[in-house]
Amino acid sequence: MLEQSKIAIFDEFVEEEASVLEIARAMSRQFEGETLNQLQDWVAEHAIAQAGAGTLGFYVDEFGAREVVTCTIEEAQARFAEGEIWSIESNVMLHVFHADLR
Repeated sequence: MLEQSKIAIFDEFVEEEASVLEIARAMSRQFEGETLNQLQDWVAEHAIAQAGAGTLGFYVDEFGAREVVTCTIEEAQARFAEGEIWSIESNVMLHVFHADLR
């Protein structure tokens, strides 16, 4: 049931093309028994799995940039690993979207 609840929150935020940081922070308000780092790991793993299945895509939005840039699964994995996207002080956001909508 916990997994289904996470998926429901994730899917709700994907509809809004939210950043992965926004998704993890929303989950942290719902799942107090898990750390933010644990939830970030879950979001990253789930998003990568969905992208691998062809249902999600990623784009990067940088503060002040005039346009967003889509990125590959490998580029998204690198962004997840480097951690900048998980900081509320970062000017770089990684977003997820339904692949069939672009």
